[in-house]
Order: sequence, then structure tokens, then C-alpha cells
Amino acid sequence: MSNKIKKLRAQIKSNAYYIFWGAATAAVIAGQIYIGIGYRVMTQSIIDLTEVFTIIQERDDLKRYPNVY
Repeated sequence: MSNKIKKLRAQIKSNAYYIFWGAATAAVIAGQIYIGIGYRVMTQSIIDLTEVFTIIQERDDLKRYPNVY
């Protein structure tokens, strides 16, 4: 009987082990997705900012040299 209890304990520990590592893996994957979304948003903001600077530069060039374009 004690051998059966030891095996049962080992199985319970093994289930907890897999639950722990499964939850840890899910947390890491969720963190990677969160960081990836953040980088995508930051990249879009930088692209928008550079477009604003390009528009301002083109506007200033048109004011300086109106007959070139």
C-alpha cells in the first residue's frame, strides 16, 4: 500500500510540475506578444513623426523655391 501512495505522490508532483511550467511558458509567450505589439505601435509613431518632418521640409522648400517644382 505504501508503494502505491508513493507512486500517487509522484504523479501529483509531476502534474504540478507540468502545470507550473505550462503557466510559465504561457506567461513568457504573452509577454513576448505584449512587447511585440508595443514595438509595432512605437514604430508607427516614429513613421508618423518622420512624415510630419518631411511635410514641413517640403513646405519650406516650396516657399523658398516656388518655381523649381
